[in-house]
Amino acid sequence: METDWFRLVEDAALTAPVRPVGLSYRAYPYFMEEKSFRRLSHKVAAYQPQAGMEYCDFLFAPTFMVGDRFQLLFKWLAPEMEFCQVTLMPVPESAEAKPLHYWVPFLPIAAAGQRIRCQRQRDKVTWLFSLAAAESILRRAPLGIRFEPVEVEGWA
Repeated sequence: METDWFRLVEDAALTAPVRPVGLSYRAYPYFMEEKSFRRLSHKVAAYQPQAGMEYCDFLFAPTFMVGDRFQLLFKWLAPEMEFCQVTLMPVPESAEAKPLHYWVPFLPIAAAGQRIRCQRQRDKVTWLFSLAAAESILRRAPLGIRFEPVEVEGWA
């Protein structure tokens, strides 16, 4: 069965997205291999609230993270996907700023399914979504992402 596939990318129009503070690239590498993922545990880190901050549903640095409201959708789209939680606390604390909950997803290469695929290359990680999966995400009006169509060949 053929389907269209789409690459999930950070929206270039973002001007002030949330940026985690205190998550090292060593512990949370952009290229998240299974070995690195297995070492993770629930982490509390920080973010610095500022006027005009965009509270994105997906973060791309230091590693790819899914916002709390999309984690269950990802689990439904790819039941074999595993997650590790990251909580971002506002620093300095303020009455307006709230803790933010994100999840680092890990999809084993062997478990790449019919709706979500994660392509890991030497210096790049690409999250691909079937048309149905991309539509499921877009129906929830996510902030901070867009989808780009991709050409795929040789996939069963």
